[in-house]
Amino acid sequence: EEVQRKETQIARGAEQRARDLENKDRLMEERIAEMAEECAVKEAELAEQLTQKDAQVAAVAATLNGARTAELDQLRESLRVEHQAQLETLMKAKDDAVSRMVELERTYGDSAKIISTHEAQAAELQEAKEDQEEQLA
Repeated sequence: EEVQRKETQIARGAEQRARDLENKDRLMEERIAEMAEECAVKEAELAEQLTQKDAQVAAVAATLNGARTAELDQLRESLRVEHQAQLETLMKAKDDAVSRMVELERTYGDSAKIISTHEAQAAELQEAKEDQEEQLA
């Protein structure tokens, strides 16, 4: 009876730990997906801003004389450099999200190992219980 009580206790603990790990994994996956989506949205916004700024620069260039063209080229280059820096920041954030996803997958693998270990312990306890019942019979 005590073995059965301990077996039930261990099984409940293992189930709770497994649920806790699954919930944690799910929450991490959701956050990584949100971050990846945020990165994609920001990247699209930056690309749109660059397109708009390029169009503005082109419009201004069309209305000014040749003396102002060099100044506009400098502005365009400045905008390009600024946009490039923003894109690099965004790509780093994207790389960070991928790293977190890899870490989540590793954590998920560790969780699966823990669950497997608990299942093996439960099976051993079941065998011990059956052996004990045979001995009592």
